Amino acid sequence: MLFAYMISEHRSAYIAAVGSALQISGLVFVPSVVLSVVVDAWPESGSEAVVLINAGKNAVAFGITLSTPKWLASEGLVKMFWEMAAIEWAVLFLGLPLYFFGPWLRRKTSVFV
Repeated sequence: MLFAYMISEHRSAYIAAVGSALQISGLVFVPSVVLSVVVDAWPESGSEAVVLINAGKNAVAFGITLSTPKWLASEGLVKMFWEMAAIEWAVLFLGLPLYFFGPWLRRKTSVFV
């Protein structure tokens, strides 16, 4: 959001760069954290998890790269970034059930391994 408002109001490019860096770092850190949790919780399936997480991450990056110009042209910068932030937060909130039910889930799935 910081990036969108700074660019749309023709403010400081340095502050816009900080906003962009914050968003990009979040997009980069999420797959790393997910990979760490999966490999730690299910070490037997670690190699498959690496492949699936990297494929998913790259598919999302491809989709963002392919769709962003059309999205920007139809919605405008600020509205697009609001929608992008809402999507990112919705995806991040999917981690809450794993935080609360993770130990139970690991106990239940360890029977199958």
